[in-house]
Order: sequence, then C-alpha cells, then structure tokens
Amino acid sequence: MMHARLNLATIAIGVFCSAAVALGQGLEQQIRGLVGAAKLTDAQVGIAVIDCDTGDPLVTIESNRSMIPASNLKLVTSGVALSVLGPEFEFRTRFFVDGSRLVIKGDGDPALGDPKLLAERGWDVPQFIDLIVQAAQKASVRGITEVIVDDRIFDRESVHTAWPANQLNLWYCAPVSGINFHTNVLEIYARAGDRIGGPPLVSTQPAATWIQVDTSAARTAQQGASTLGAQQTPGELAMNWRLSGTYRVTDRSAQREPIEVTVREPGLMFGRLLADAITRAGMADAGVITRLANGGEEFSKQQEFAVVSTPISAVLNRCNVNSQNLYAEALLKRVAHEITGQPGSWTNGATVVRSKLQQVLGSDASDVRISDGSGLSRENRIAPITLARWLAAMQRDAGLGVPFYDSMAGVTEGRLQARFRDRRITNDVRAKTGFIRNVWCLSGYIRQQGPGVNGAGGRTIAFVIMVNDFKGGADKPRDLQEDVVEALDRWLTRQAPKPQPALGG
Repeated sequence: MMHARLNLATIAIGVFCSAAVALGQGLEQQIRGLVGAAKLTDAQVGIAVIDCDTGDPLVTIESNRSMIPASNLKLVTSGVALSVLGPEFEFRTRFFVDGSRLVIKGDGDPALGDPKLLAERGWDVPQFIDLIVQAAQKASVRGITEVIVDDRIFDRESVHTAWPANQLNLWYCAPVSGINFHTNVLEIYARAGDRIGGPPLVSTQPAATWIQVDTSAARTAQQGASTLGAQQTPGELAMNWRLSGTYRVTDRSAQREPIEVTVREPGLMFGRLLADAITRAGMADAGVITRLANGGEEFSKQQEFAVVSTPISAVLNRCNVNSQNLYAEALLKRVAHEITGQPGSWTNGATVVRSKLQQVLGSDASDVRISDGSGLSRENRIAPITLARWLAAMQRDAGLGVPFYDSMAGVTEGRLQARFRDRRITNDVRAKTGFIRNVWCLSGYIRQQGPGVNGAGGRTIAFVIMVNDFKGGADKPRDLQEDVVEALDRWLTRQAPKPQPALGG
C-alpha cells in the first residue's frame, strides 16, 4: 500500500494537610477583602483555591454555588479528552479510493486546514490541498467520478440550539462537523471599489469560482466606522454569502483583517476544493460529483493514499490558549464517539463528561450541567469548588498533569498577556479566561518558582474565580481576578517548597 502521511504534548501526609488548611485561613481573609473592595454590586462571585499536592481547599468563597463557567468549561472538556483519548492520540483524516470513488474519512479533526496552523508550516490552502493531490498522483489514482465526504463520526447537528441565534454567522459560533475545514469559516477580504459609495471589491480564502459573495448591500465610504458583516445565504448546498455594511477605505485595520463568516457545510467545501484539484491534475472528469456519505453507506478501503494527522497537544493548545470554540466542541464529540462507538453528539458527549467527573471527583460532580464543550451555551453550570478539584486532580495524575498544564496560556501569551502586563507575577501562572454576556471567569494554576525549585518540584495551587450576573462592564471583574491572582502569587512565594523525595541509596 502506498500512502503519504502529513503531520500538521500516611500519616505524614495527614499532618501536612492540616498545616495547609491553617496556612490558608489568613489567605482566605485577604481574598474576601479583595472581593468586598471590588464592589461588584448584585453580582455572584465564587472563588475556590486548592493545594494540588494535597487536595486541601485554601480559599472557599461561595464556592459551592452552581455558576455559568463560560470558556472555563474548556478546562473540563479538554481534560476529559486528554484522559479518554490519551496524550499520544492523533486525529487522523484518511483519504482512500473505492473503485471510482475518492473517500475522505473524517475523524472530527478541528485543525484540518486551520489557516493559523498552515501558516506556521509556511502553507496556504492551495498548497495544503496540493500535498494531498501529489500523494494521489504518486498512488496513480485515476478515473474518479465521485468525491465522498464521510463525516459520520459525528452527528449532523452542527449548530447547538443554545448558542446565540443572532451570532451564528460569527467565527466563534462555527458549526461542528465530522470533517471540519479551515476552522469552518470563510475569510472575506475587502478593498476599495471603483468609486466611493459603490460596493467594495472582495476576495476570499479559500477561493473557488463557485464561492460567491454578493456585495450589492455593502458600500464604501471615506468617513465613519467600518461595519462590514457577512452571512451565508439559504440553500442546502449553496456556497454563496451576502456582504452588508460599510467599508471605510482609510481604515487600515479593516484592510488587513478579513471578515470571518461561518460555513454551513465545511466538509462539502473541502470536498469540492479537492475535487477541483484532482480534476485539474487529470485524475477526474470535469463532471465529478461531491457529496456527503449516506446513512448506512459502506466503503472498501482499496487504496489509502494519504493521512492527515494532528496531535492532541496541538488541539489542546488551540482550545485553551486561543480559546477556539470549534476545537472544544470537536473534542467533546470525539470522546463521545470513542466511548460509545456511536456518532459523537452534544448529548452523548455531555454524558461522557459527567461520567468522567463523577469517576474522578465522586459526588462533587453531581450538580454539574454540561450543555456544550466550549462554554458558549449559557445552560452550562459548575461550582467553583468542583472545577478547582478537577484541576487539582488533573495535576495529581502522573500521565496527564504535564500535558494538561502545558496546554494552557502563561501570562506572556494568548489573552493573558494584555491582562497581566502591568502585574507583578513571580511564579508560573497558567490560566484560561472565560467571557460571555455578564459572565467573567478565570481559572488555572500557579506553580511555585524560585532558587532550587524546578517546575515539577514547586508547590502548585489551582484557582477558580467566577463572576456571574454583573452588568457593569468588564473592568471591575477582571481587576478582581487579577488582584486575586496577584495575591495568590505573593502568598505562594512565601511558602516553603514541597518536600522532595529522598534518593535511594
């Protein structure tokens, strides 16, 4: 078989536990003072801090309250995925021939054709597709009449019913498919047209003659704000979008940044782009058909010629550092398929997550409500103490603690960089932000650093800071979260490093 692979993370303990609780008493008073000073009127504030080495709580402020976690739910989803799939897992999208049919067998990989990951390798979409075509040419693929998109590893409910209906065209509401592509968005680049007041000119990525953008409802202007938006037009398989709003020709940021609009059938878009490429290469006739696999349709893998793989470490990083919702949802559905053998869905994915939490935490997870994997749904609920215990349990797992910790952003990267630029942080902080309307959350770890203390040897604490129902804007809840992290960092710096195991003689 000829195929190419394209690779796109006792008693003594009881005494110590008691000491940890005692140390935490003064810390909790300090954190309560910060909460009071923040004056988050009418808001719900829940905070939990746990010593990861012992499991002892250090701070518990309204920590049993069931709250909306926003994107902090990704720390549950990604941790469960790492536990179920394993740190060596790879998503694998397979390409093979069955007679005159070229089949793309999806694995739910959210990173397939991700423009950010392609750019890191110096590729764009045409180059990525050309690598697959080259593999087909080396395998002497000929006479293709159909390109079949087999996305059945997931169900075909691609948009969650609890996501905001008026935002479903935006990148963070991208649909979820068994074959995702280009993060399931179309990038539309605008530039000045022939005259002020007329429609802008546009180009797209990906690009194809059958990808059409109607610009009749858009206008160029010299003054005002750029307000361009786009939406895919109705139609079962339509690859048409409608652009609306104003494009200010002197807005440099608008000229650099594309409009990212969701794609309803990303697998079909990928299939059609591949069909075009193999047709140009002489491996298919001009009338090649692209379609989804039927419900019970079976294929014989006569000739596998390419596999595109993505390590779970890369997926976890995009999920937790870049907060890509698509990645979290794909992880949720993929673990559901792994456990049940059925197409992954939000329903069986939520069941798997709750089951794993119950297995690890016991009754502490009994009140958890899982609606989706990313936290975009407002129907998710988890108590701060439950999330903190989950984080602590992940760190105590010898095989999962390091890759899970490494999947999160430090204060010099991702969304944390701007927030902690003016804060004095001594130790290593890894965290996940979370925001939806009136909800601000920040959760993660602080690991002790200092002379003679390496990453694995220092004490680690897990923290969860949730603010719900605050209607006064982002500044106050974010200031509180940063104040709390700074206070925890100072407290941890003053603690003695945890005892190191004696070397055998």
